Amino acid sequence: MTNLKNHLIEFSQGWEGYISDCMRLVDDSLRFYVKNDHRVYGLLIKTVVSELQSLVDERLYKVKGSLGQASLTGIPWLAVMDKHVTESTQERFYISYLFSKNARKLHLSIALGATQFEELYGSSSKTTEKIILAKNQFARNFERYAPASSFGVMDLLDKKDTSFSREFTTKMTRTADNYEGGSFFTKVYDLLNPDFEELDIVDDLGRYVESYRKIVSDPASSVLLDILDESVHEDEDQ
Repeated sequence: MTNLKNHLIEFSQGWEGYISDCMRLVDDSLRFYVKNDHRVYGLLIKTVVSELQSLVDERLYKVKGSLGQASLTGIPWLAVMDKHVTESTQERFYISYLFSKNARKLHLSIALGATQFEELYGSSSKTTEKIILAKNQFARNFERYAPASSFGVMDLLDKKDTSFSREFTTKMTRTADNYEGGSFFTKVYDLLNPDFEELDIVDDLGRYVESYRKIVSDPASSVLLDILDESVHEDEDQ
């Protein structure tokens, strides 16, 4: 039996402390470096990833989590990927778990990889608009496979939290906007005031895997994915 609820809450509670432990002053500016020997790092990247992997068929699905490579990124994430579709969150589409910047909220959704759009359109707010357009187009085609009848609103930057310990750069904010823009069928878990049970997380993942499987199995999805980044191209785009 998994213990996802408690481990996710524990990660949420330890997130700001982990950020503080990752902080270094370099050339009069603050830098944040991933500490992979830290308890909070291991909690997400090893424990939670392992628990999620145990809930899906490892022959078909790969589970991955990230806090960044060398530098600590702004939004912690987890992903469940069909190996026949993608093994990277940079391309195609997958099941996504995105924490808000303060890790008080966790968002389960199906998401398009943002990097495939950045490679074509560059890194700008215009690219975020392209991602949203493509996401809306893709989601409309597969509404009949939705894992629920209603969904929550993703708010990764949680602007109401003005006391968060780390200031987001323009690049970090844009990355969060791209994650948000490419996500659909979103379910939100409140980790600060949790009103869900372990079984809810397990059942929700099962529904999202089934939804994901149905979309992958629909021949229209592979056709759409092949042209998705180019389908939102406009004459004025370089």
